[in-house]
Amino acid sequence: MRWESLQDARHPDLLHVGFSRADCSACPVRLRCPRSKAQARALTLRPRAGIEGTISQAVRVFDLRQARYRGLAKTHLQHVATAVAINLDRLDHWFAGLPRIRTKPLRLATLASVN
Repeated sequence: MRWESLQDARHPDLLHVGFSRADCSACPVRLRCPRSKAQARALTLRPRAGIEGTISQAVRVFDLRQARYRGLAKTHLQHVATAVAINLDRLDHWFAGLPRIRTKPLRLATLASVN
């Protein structure tokens, strides 16, 4: 397996993962691979955007799993108010000097650090 950083005009921190033919030939789900039979698999990964943490915070802390109101206008108002509350909460933590909680690394990133 080969890991290398790529630079792109729009995405300056891409990660390219290339597998060898031996890795691909031993794969039990090789028939489902979209590449041709002769080529090995290659992936291009982008870093996580971080939206998962925001969604998790909205659901856990601000109870945004279900809308409290009926109708598009009221539901939109609830979402906007929740977004403002999340931003104010994050500003409060930033002014207090509290560190941000680190997210778990991707499984592929964990594999890259082992090799």
